[in-house]
Amino acid sequence: MMQLSLHSIYISAQAIGAGLLLGPFAVASLQSERWPILVLSCLSIVLISGNTSIVRDRPVGTTWMAPVALAMLILGLVLSVNKLLLIAGILLLTSVFLTKMPLPRCRSIAIIACACLMVPLPAALETELATSLAYMEASMFVAIGQAMNLPVRLSGAQIFFEHSVVTINQDCSGTLLLIPALLGSITAATLSRKTRCAVIAISLALPGVLLINLVRLAIVLGLLANGNNELADEWHDILGFSALAFSWVAPLWLFADLEAFNHRNTPWIALSRALPPLLIGGLASVAISMSDSNRSAPKLHLPTYVSGWVAEDFEIPPEEIRILNADHVSRRRYTSENGEFLLTIIYHGDPGVGREHSSERCFRAMGWQVEKHDNMPVEDANLLTFLTVSSGGHRQAVVEYEAEYTKSSGGLLRIQLVTSPELTKRQQQDLILQFTKKTLGDET
Repeated sequence: MMQLSLHSIYISAQAIGAGLLLGPFAVASLQSERWPILVLSCLSIVLISGNTSIVRDRPVGTTWMAPVALAMLILGLVLSVNKLLLIAGILLLTSVFLTKMPLPRCRSIAIIACACLMVPLPAALETELATSLAYMEASMFVAIGQAMNLPVRLSGAQIFFEHSVVTINQDCSGTLLLIPALLGSITAATLSRKTRCAVIAISLALPGVLLINLVRLAIVLGLLANGNNELADEWHDILGFSALAFSWVAPLWLFADLEAFNHRNTPWIALSRALPPLLIGGLASVAISMSDSNRSAPKLHLPTYVSGWVAEDFEIPPEEIRILNADHVSRRRYTSENGEFLLTIIYHGDPGVGREHSSERCFRAMGWQVEKHDNMPVEDANLLTFLTVSSGGHRQAVVEYEAEYTKSSGGLLRIQLVTSPELTKRQQQDLILQFTKKTLGDET
């Protein structure tokens, strides 16, 4: 009885730990465009756990999962890498799941993989992947268009029509389709009765995503090329969610044996006892996160006038705000007889998250071509980065000032200057440092 009681306490502790680590992430995902990923991950886990087609071999052990999760947790805290904390929470959650519902090795590995796919890729990796896909898809689209004698040409990830230009950015690249495609492929492979079908299902994930997204882009770009901008905007999101669902369904439809699914094997009853501690941990974590967010958000304001430069507020596109994922962001345009420039102040309460969102990565994510010139340390640990970005034949100089924010509860602060590339590097440096000093004073 004592041994059983200790075991129950151990499982409850893992569930609470999973809730603490995953609570804010789950809430944030449900409030963003990533909620379908969580839904499809859960559906994949349900289908895999209810599969009866696999010979029942020895269930996989779960004793290794909690120590590995603890190691991930410590490493994530030391290195300030939030993704490691999320993986630690996922491992604790799947450990509880597989302890309550022991499954054969193949299905257990598939469930762990589907659960880990809930966690977003690191921002730097996702941006690089999105950029590569955007260039590839833009090249394929233009090649097909030119083969059909259409008046299109290519520059980077930009497609030039006769009277318009369209940029294939991170939202259009199909990066988000990769996750449901992998989830569907893993589920189809697990539900397939033939090893060959399972291998084919996994290997077709990436080519399938490219094909599906190319069809989506062809429809949207066709509307844009004909001047139907409003209709293209409406269909952009409709086709995006449809492609996301189809990327998950297609492998199941082609390769899975859905007759092998047994609803009696689904995990709801097995997890019912673990649900209360999981919810307790999750709700406590969300409450703490909200309290910290309200307490630590600084009041940052760009100046309205500096040495002849007069400011006016400048609206930030929703796409850029989503990519930045900042706790505070504001932008102003400054004008004088010497010209004009844009100044943006960006604050992340979590320095680890902030370092994933440099100007270089964010411009690439929005489809701009980026040329990096130099990194220059200033004022002890602070850093200046000099870039030149171009889109549709338009070139701009970008200078980013990065500093640890020591006032309040800390965080990472970035001030971004976008100005004419005709200014010398010294002029760009003097300009951003002048406004940084006026904006921050002695706060960093």
